[in-house]
Amino acid sequence: VQPLDDELVYGVPSDAGDASAFAGDPLRISPNPMASGTDQARILYALPTPSPLTLTVFDASGRSVKTLLASDAKQSNGVVEWDGRDGSHHPVPAGTYFVRMNSEDGVRTEKLLVIH
Repeated sequence: VQPLDDELVYGVPSDAGDASAFAGDPLRISPNPMASGTDQARILYALPTPSPLTLTVFDASGRSVKTLLASDAKQSNGVVEWDGRDGSHHPVPAGTYFVRMNSEDGVRTEKLLVIH
């Protein structure tokens, strides 16, 4: 996995990232809502079969805010943390954001609220 940002953790397996802990929910975000500047959103993913995947944060208008993970390596589950900053390391404004996971198994999107 090629890290895109030194502040993020990529594909770190944990009990929370274990596929069995998801019970059919392949993408979970905690805390949600998150407080920008103090919280880190933990984005847990679990795929039924190992697959290359991409995790990207979008704002409510559909603009890409930050790519958190872009991996050609086959992943099955893990955790990525987002610090509420965009690709230029600026804090994002409060609002509604969407985390999109693309894999060979399809696309999954979850809403994330950022508050100040």
